Amino acid sequence: MIGQNISHYEVLEKLGKGGMGEVYKAQDIVLKRVVALKMVRPEAIGDPEARERFYREAMAASALNHPNITTIYEVDQWFDRDFISMEYVSGHTLKEMSKSGPLDLKKVIDIATQIADALEEAHSQGIIHRDIKSDNVMVTEKGLVKVMDFGLAKITGQTQLTRTGSTLGTLSYMSPEQIQGKQVDRRSDIFSFGVVLYEMLAGQLPFKGEYEAAVTYSIVNKEPYPLEELRSNLSPVLLSLVNRILEKDPDVRIQSMKKIKTILKQVQQALEKRGSVIGSEEESLEDTDLRSPVTDKMMSPALTEKQAGKKWKRWILLAVIVAGLSLGAFVIIKIIPFFEEEQALPMKIVPLAANKGSERKPSFSPDGNQIVFCWDGANEDNWDIYHKVLGSDVPRNLTDHPARDIAPVWSPDQRYIAFIRWLESEGELGIYRIPISGGKASRLIPFNKDSNIGFRLLTLSWSPNGNLIAFPHKVSTRPIMIYTLNIKTNERKQLTSCLEMAIGDLFPAFSPDGKWLAFCRFSNTRLGVIYIVSLSDGREEKITFDKKYVRGLTWTSDSREIIFSSNRQGTQGLWRVSMKDRSIKPVTVNDQNPQFPSISSLGHRLAYVKSLGIGSNDLWQLEISQPGRRVLSKSRLTHSSVSDGDPEYSPDGKRIVFKSKRSGETQLWTCDFDGNNRVKLTSAKNPFDPKWSHDGKYIAYEADGLVQNIYEISSAGGMAKKLTNDASSDGNPSYSRDNQYIYYRSSRGGRFEIWKIRRDNGETIQVTKNGGTFAIESFDGKWLYYSKNDSSGIWKIPIEGGEVLNVVDLPIKDHDWDVANDGIYYHRPKGSGVVFEFFNFADDTIEKITEIDRFIWNISITQDGRWIIYEERTPELGTEIMLVENFR
Repeated sequence: MIGQNISHYEVLEKLGKGGMGEVYKAQDIVLKRVVALKMVRPEAIGDPEARERFYREAMAASALNHPNITTIYEVDQWFDRDFISMEYVSGHTLKEMSKSGPLDLKKVIDIATQIADALEEAHSQGIIHRDIKSDNVMVTEKGLVKVMDFGLAKITGQTQLTRTGSTLGTLSYMSPEQIQGKQVDRRSDIFSFGVVLYEMLAGQLPFKGEYEAAVTYSIVNKEPYPLEELRSNLSPVLLSLVNRILEKDPDVRIQSMKKIKTILKQVQQALEKRGSVIGSEEESLEDTDLRSPVTDKMMSPALTEKQAGKKWKRWILLAVIVAGLSLGAFVIIKIIPFFEEEQALPMKIVPLAANKGSERKPSFSPDGNQIVFCWDGANEDNWDIYHKVLGSDVPRNLTDHPARDIAPVWSPDQRYIAFIRWLESEGELGIYRIPISGGKASRLIPFNKDSNIGFRLLTLSWSPNGNLIAFPHKVSTRPIMIYTLNIKTNERKQLTSCLEMAIGDLFPAFSPDGKWLAFCRFSNTRLGVIYIVSLSDGREEKITFDKKYVRGLTWTSDSREIIFSSNRQGTQGLWRVSMKDRSIKPVTVNDQNPQFPSISSLGHRLAYVKSLGIGSNDLWQLEISQPGRRVLSKSRLTHSSVSDGDPEYSPDGKRIVFKSKRSGETQLWTCDFDGNNRVKLTSAKNPFDPKWSHDGKYIAYEADGLVQNIYEISSAGGMAKKLTNDASSDGNPSYSRDNQYIYYRSSRGGRFEIWKIRRDNGETIQVTKNGGTFAIESFDGKWLYYSKNDSSGIWKIPIEGGEVLNVVDLPIKDHDWDVANDGIYYHRPKGSGVVFEFFNFADDTIEKITEIDRFIWNISITQDGRWIIYEERTPELGTEIMLVENFR
C-alpha cells in the first residue's frame, strides 16, 4: 500500500500491526499534515464483530480530549476498507525504552504520572482501555506521553461485543480477572498499569513464563518477584504502591487512578526536594490504600549509612512494627486455617453445547476460556472441527470438509488448531493446521493408509513450547507408536517403542512443564497401561500397573497428576494418578461413561465426553393450513442433548419461552421463532410453566420446588417479582386478556382450585368451586376455560360468574390444550402416541388434525392458528461434552 492514496491520504510507510488493524504513516493531502492511518486487517473485513469493535475504538478515543491520549481526526471507509485517521506521534514506545534495562527513577515517575492522568480521564468518561501495555505507550523526544490504541476499549453501559469468557489484550499485562474471562472494570486497567510501572522500574515483567499457560498461571496464582531485590534504591512507599496495584483481588487493589496519581506526585515532590530516593517528606506519606499485609511484608528499604545513623530510632520502631506484623501474619496464615477452613466453590457440571449427535475430543485454549472439539453436526452426517467461547451459545464451524476432521488441539500461542483429517483417500489423510480465525487448512504432514488406526482413538498433543505435535502413527504391520512432528523443521521422530505383540501406544499428552509425554500402551487384549516418556532422554516409566480399558488422559495444570478414563471399578469413570507415589484416586463426576478428559491451563475447568442415555425432549412445530387445518410440515425446533419443554409462543408469534437444562439446571429461556438467538431468562429455583402477558412485556411462571409460587419477570430479563407467598402450592399461571389478573391453580383451600391475583395490588380471588388446575381466558374475555388434571376434559365458566359447562369430555390434561379465537386445539392419548384435534366453537364439532406415534406434552398455538409447538421425546443416542467448573 506504500505510495497509494486512501481517500485523501497518501500512504508513506507501514508503522506496524495492532490488535484489530494495520497502522500506516500517511500524508493528509487536504490539511497538509502527517497522520497515522489504522485500517482493519483484510481477513477481518467480513466479521461484523471486528468492524463494530473497530468503530468503537474511534468512538471511545474521539470522546476523549486529553494531551496524553492520541487524537482521532476521522473515521471513514475506502473501497470497503474501514480506517481511522489519528494523530501521528513520533517517539519511542515504553517497550523499546525498557529493553535496555530499568529506567531512571525520575523518568519513571514522570511517565507513570502522565499515564495515570490519561487513564483517570478515560475512566471518568466511563471508558476502560483493557489493553494497557508498554507497546501502547509512546514517549516523544520532549518527554510527552501518549496512550494509544483504544482498540479494545469498553464503554461502560454499552453492549459488550466480546462474549463472556473470551479474553482480549496482551497476556503478560492482563489482570487476573481479565485473563479468566470475567467482567472487567477500571481496576483491570489499574492492574495493567501496575505491570507497566513494574516493567519500567525493573527492566523486566513481573509475571513471566516460557509459554502462555505458564504466564497465565503466574498472573493468577503467583506474587511478582520482589522489586527490592531487583533495584535497591526504591522507597517503601513506592514498593507498597506497586504491590498494592498488583493485588490479585480487584477489591483489595487500589481503586482509582486518581489515588495512584496523587501518591506518584508526592513521591515526585520528595525526589525533587531531596534529590534522592528516600526523604523525610516521602517517608511521612500517610495513605490507607498502601496498607496491606501483602505489601507491608515485601518492604525492605535500603538506607545510606548516614541516613541510617540519623534515623536509628525510627528503624527500631519499624523493626518492632514489622515483627508485630510478622507475628500477626503467622497467626493469620498458620493458625487460623486450623479453626476455619475456607469454603471451596462446589463443582458445577453443565453440557458444553448440548448438541444432538456426537461430540468428541475437547481441547481447551491456553487461556482456558475457549474449547475446540469435533462434532458430527446437526444432521449427524459428517465430522468437523467446532470452536466455542465459553459462555456463548452456538459453536462456530471451523472446518467444513467431506472428510472426517477430528482430534483438534490448540497451539500454545492460541493462534492455530491442529487436527487430523481422516479420509479413505490417501491423498487427504494427515495432520492439518488452521488459524483459529478461520480460513483454509494446510497440511503439515501426510499419512499413508497404514496409518488408519480408527478415528475414535486418534488424539494429538501440542508441546508447551509450540515446537512439537505428538501423534500416534502405524507403519505397516508394526504396532502403533507415538511420533513427534517438529513444526519448524517438519522433522518426524519416533518417541516411543512398543513390543510387536501389542496393539500399540495411543493418547499422547505433553505435561504442562514440558518434561514428559504421557501415553497409554495397549496390549493385544485392548487393555491399556499408562506410561510417561522423558522428553530429555527418552526414558519410559510405567505409571499404572493393571491393564484396564483406558479412554483418554490429560495432565493437571501443575504436572503433578494425570487424569484418565478407566473401568477400574467395572464401569467407566475418571481417575487421577500421582506422579509422586503412583497412588490412584477416583475423580467424582457422577456421569455415565466419562471419556477423553481435558483440563484448562489454570486447572479450574475440566471437560470430558459422556455417553447419552435414552434420549431427551425437544421442541417441535407443526405448520397448520388455514382454513382446512391440515398439517403442512413438521420440524424440530431444538436439537439438544438436554430436555427442553413447556414451550409458549409470544402474542405476536415471533418469540418462544421454554424451560431447559442447557445451563446445567432448569431455567427459562427465550428464543426466536426459528429456535435461534437463545437467551437465558431466569436464575430461579426450578422454574416452569411460563406464560406471556398479552402485550408481550412480561412472563409469569411457577418456581420454588415442592411448594410452588407464582413469579413474574420482564420478557427482556431482569429481576423477577414474587406474586404469591404462602404455604399453598401455586402454579400454572396465565394472564387475563386485559393483563390486570393472573390466573393460577392453588391448594390453599385444601384442594386445587383456580384463583386469580391482581398484578397491581396482590388481591386474590377464588374463581372455581369444583376443582381446577389450568385456565385460559377466551379471546373476547367472556369465558374462562379450564381443566382439572383428572382427564375429565375441558370446562368453562363465565368471567362474571355463573354456570359451569363441560366443553370437551375427553381425557385431556393440563397444558395439552390451548385456546384460539375460533376453537380449542388439543391432543389426547391414542395407542402408543397421540391424536391432535380441534374443537370448533361455531358448531361444537371435533376435527382431527393429525396423529403422532410418540407421546408429546405441553402445546401452544400462534394466535392465527397456523403453528403449534410442543415437546416430544427423541430416542437418540450419541455423546456430548460436559464442562466442569471449579474442578479440583
